[in-house]
Amino acid sequence: MVVGRGREAQLPEDAVHVRLDHAQPAKFLAVGAAGYAVNLLAFATLYAAGSAYFAASASAYLVSNALMYVGNRYYTFRLGDAGFWSAYARYLAVGVLVAAGVVSLLSALVEMGGVDARLGQAIALLPVSPFAFVLFKRWTFRIQAPRAVCDDLRPSKRSAV
Repeated sequence: MVVGRGREAQLPEDAVHVRLDHAQPAKFLAVGAAGYAVNLLAFATLYAAGSAYFAASASAYLVSNALMYVGNRYYTFRLGDAGFWSAYARYLAVGVLVAAGVVSLLSALVEMGGVDARLGQAIALLPVSPFAFVLFKRWTFRIQAPRAVCDDLRPSKRSAV
């Protein structure tokens, strides 16, 4: 809905929040892509140095997790410094869950599928991303959709008549 007419027409304030919310998944993916690259590099380095693939996977994820926290906190969600460490503790807890999922998928790919561990790591990281986004956004950073936007998206009781 546009408020006003002609050149003075402006979007309501809530529309800006919707636009910003739609940009968050793309920003999350950009940060995630950088974290993905760091993860694969750390995994390849640790694996080449003789680490077992599951240990290299968990370690690589936790390294990239720390970097992604900073990127998501300041770039994706544009949060300040308040509550940095308590949010990082939640982010790390989610990261441990995600790392466990990645290690489980990697183990299945390597042990049952015969996939090379380096390729398996690259594959295992992908399906956890959508779940990670929701957990990081809703629980770690405790970001909810703006109330007015949520109210606008709900069907009203009057329109049901």
